Amino acid sequence: SIALEGVEKFQVQLSPESAAELRPNEFLRDTVNVEITDDTRVTFQFLEMDYVSQEESRVVAIALMRSVGVQLATDVSLRITPLTYREADDRGVTIPSDVPVAASRSDFGTNPSIGIIHAASSSPNTTVSIPITDDEINEPEEGFVVILELASAVDPHLIDLSVRNSALCRIRDNDVLSIGFEKAEYTFTENDGTITNAIALVKNRPTEQTFFVTVAVAPPPADLKSATINKDFTVGHTDAIQRLTFWSHLQRVYVPFSLHNDELPEGTEAFKFVLSRDTTVEDSP
Repeated sequence: SIALEGVEKFQVQLSPESAAELRPNEFLRDTVNVEITDDTRVTFQFLEMDYVSQEESRVVAIALMRSVGVQLATDVSLRITPLTYREADDRGVTIPSDVPVAASRSDFGTNPSIGIIHAASSSPNTTVSIPITDDEINEPEEGFVVILELASAVDPHLIDLSVRNSALCRIRDNDVLSIGFEKAEYTFTENDGTITNAIALVKNRPTEQTFFVTVAVAPPPADLKSATINKDFTVGHTDAIQRLTFWSHLQRVYVPFSLHNDELPEGTEAFKFVLSRDTTVEDSP
């Protein structure tokens, strides 16, 4: 047959047609046990090698596929086990190098998921969901690995899990990072000297990674007198551009600059800071 049945047993017993015909030691062996070993193998595998899910969906849907044309005589339980990259590497699972590792197990479900393939089901496909965390942290795309294992007591010789038994799961972040100046206008006096902790850049949410931003100097609005760089103030290098590091644990960073206290009656002068992403780093906000 084409049903997955495992090993079946029955017994054959030899006996005379009547008791009168039975003589002592007539039969050296009057019973025999017979086993029928099922040679049908059912293949289970991941439908894809790469699953992508948006963080706000809160799950990664993993599709399983089994070989068609084979009836299941009993339910088969398969375990979908999520692993960190290190755990996967310890099991000899190939890990792609272009996907960042999920920061911790808090990003995906910690408990193995069990997918039960029902004998009565006519569909060759089954979907199991791995929970993921929809946090409020700005993160790069993260990845973890799932492997397929047999969880029920079915004879493992009848189940083939050798094809496509691991897959990559990608979590795409939905937390948009915004960075800007804390205030739109700042006022100082000429003798304030070096300013280190007044003009702040702030971000709207925590971040998992450290990134860089660029602050440049631009002329002020037309109704204000323009201050002259390296004469009235100095910012960063002589080209008036600063590259600032926004460490992941920081909520704000400050733009340092120096005012020059001369003895000239100049009136009010102004300049403008312009914030931009660091184009030398691909993942900068």
